[in-house]
Amino acid sequence: IKESLYSKSFINNSSAGFEKWKRRILDGYNPEIVAKVTGIDKATIESLARDFARSAKPLAICGRGQGRAPGSLKEFMAVHALNALVGNINKKGGVWSLPEPDYIGWPELKMDSVASTGMQRGRIDGAGSKKYVHARYLLSRLPEIFNSTDGSPVEVLFVSESNPCYTMPDVSSVKKAFEKIPLVVSFSSYMDETAQMADFILPNHIYLERYEDVPAASGFQKPIIGLSKPVVDPQFNTKHTGDVIIQLAKSMGGFIADAFSWDNYETCLKETLGEKWDELAENGYWVDSAYEAPGWKGGFETASGKFEFTSAEINSLSRYTPVKPQGDEAAFPLVLVPYDSMRLAAGFIGDPPFVIKTVEDTVLKVKDVFVEINPATAGKLGLSEGRYAKLTTPKGSAKVKVHLFDGIMPGIVAMPSGLGHTAYDKFLAGKGININQLTGPVEDTSTGHDAAWGIRAKLVKA
Repeated sequence: IKESLYSKSFINNSSAGFEKWKRRILDGYNPEIVAKVTGIDKATIESLARDFARSAKPLAICGRGQGRAPGSLKEFMAVHALNALVGNINKKGGVWSLPEPDYIGWPELKMDSVASTGMQRGRIDGAGSKKYVHARYLLSRLPEIFNSTDGSPVEVLFVSESNPCYTMPDVSSVKKAFEKIPLVVSFSSYMDETAQMADFILPNHIYLERYEDVPAASGFQKPIIGLSKPVVDPQFNTKHTGDVIIQLAKSMGGFIADAFSWDNYETCLKETLGEKWDELAENGYWVDSAYEAPGWKGGFETASGKFEFTSAEINSLSRYTPVKPQGDEAAFPLVLVPYDSMRLAAGFIGDPPFVIKTVEDTVLKVKDVFVEINPATAGKLGLSEGRYAKLTTPKGSAKVKVHLFDGIMPGIVAMPSGLGHTAYDKFLAGKGININQLTGPVEDTSTGHDAAWGIRAKLVKA
């Protein structure tokens, strides 16, 4: 910005609020200030900025790990401001601002008085409320909300394609919340941690046995929908989750039964996808070939129709404050962060037996998990390669082994995600530690989403 290396064409014609934003950045986020905050040398910051601005196709990307978790809104805004500065939005090689695919043709519904009353209530997690107006869901807030009341805010919980009792941070708090719910129904195809806590398990077909529509992730230039088709008949006494919901609705009668008029899930899928179904069934995907992605003009869903560096809505958001990890720095001088491995499934489905055998012995050895630390950090703590240590955070402690790694920043402890299962089978359960037992959520003040990237920790000889 200081050296005017930005795209003047984009800034002058397709942006709003740049001059006000420019003054704020130069005054509050110049290289000298940012160097003190990040620990990165001022000259390095300036060199990276010049290289980025002069690159043929500069691109800034935000997010962490596999992109499953939200981050800080202000962090994402800063990253996309970089793309705006070089004019690399809504064009080939850049980021695309596209609307979500609206491809399902649901019939118009009639509601009874109970449904109407329920729809007028706010969400339990607060998403969409005055405080969290930009959020559509805030699942990370639910354990605290459930555990802060004597009873349960819900009577029944259906869990499909997820394993919150393993994947959510502060697992003990999540399990405590589950224990308060009168009726929990799991549709898991596996005996996972959440299924273990369910009152009923109604196993879904696995993905090779069922139809499923698959909307493409963000980033494509055109709306794309995929179709997962069964390649084998169901091998066990399972039922598609959609069929369970349809049958349940029909048994209730009235407006609810009328809203689910289909005989089964496959029929529902065909009718709601309409004319797209034939192409999906034949090719396995559908592309809206007629869709023309907007360029700079009209490509932004803002009041001005332009990329807004500042606006009344943006200014109303809380001022940027770093998302600090939980814990007192004096008691917990290190920071524990998770990392992903190609050999470890960290989502709602665990590793199959033969994959867990391929995990390196510097990550998992027999049943012991290794944490990565810098040799300089290990030297200060009196730890060496392969030695047992006790890792403690504000959420709990665990016995781990030490792996020295020069590529990790001093003061950081890294633990792999995807281990520490207490469910599934003898090949996966009891191996390593689930890092979510040791971490907790940190709320982004602008959105309410969990923006935690780590938690304060200490590591001592075991």
